[in-house]
Amino acid sequence: MSLVSALKDALASGDGGADAVRYRCGECGTGFDRARTRMVRTRCPDCGSADLRVVEEP
Repeated sequence: MSLVSALKDALASGDGGADAVRYRCGECGTGFDRARTRMVRTRCPDCGSADLRVVEEP
């Protein structure tokens, strides 16, 4: 994961509380966390793909 992507993830996911969901990209395999409310139009921070799988929910 690039530094810019890591910073974006840290800012976007907030404090990592119960609303965080872990995704894995089906194209490049990158794993990242997003708030549940951000599921609409969520894309991989590295390749931009919308082919995402939920890996872990609270």
